Amino acid sequence: MYLEQQRLRHYIQALCPQIPLCWLWGMFRRWTRSDSLEPYYGFGNGSAMRVSPVGFAFDTMEEVLAEAKRSAEGIKEAQTVAAAVLLARHGESKRRIKDFIEKNFGYDLAEL
Repeated sequence: MYLEQQRLRHYIQALCPQIPLCWLWGMFRRWTRSDSLEPYYGFGNGSAMRVSPVGFAFDTMEEVLAEAKRSAEGIKEAQTVAAAVLLARHGESKRRIKDFIEKNFGYDLAEL
């Protein structure tokens, strides 16, 4: 497992400089430019930082909470994609991946 994590970190560090606006990611950016393969130990507040402008963009509590909920949905979507990639990497069928996503994340993928 540790070797796989090391390899993944190496790929991330190699690819990040090619991603537009990667410089916005602060501590993550510094980590990608370092020789270290150790975790960069961010503050764990990325979601809070990304959603905070919603309080300025909308004028009512209803609007703010509805929009902020979309950020939580983004986390669920990211987990869904990561799970699907892992299952595909392990040779699971499209049907098995679809069933897993529907069961564990509650998406209706009937049309796929």
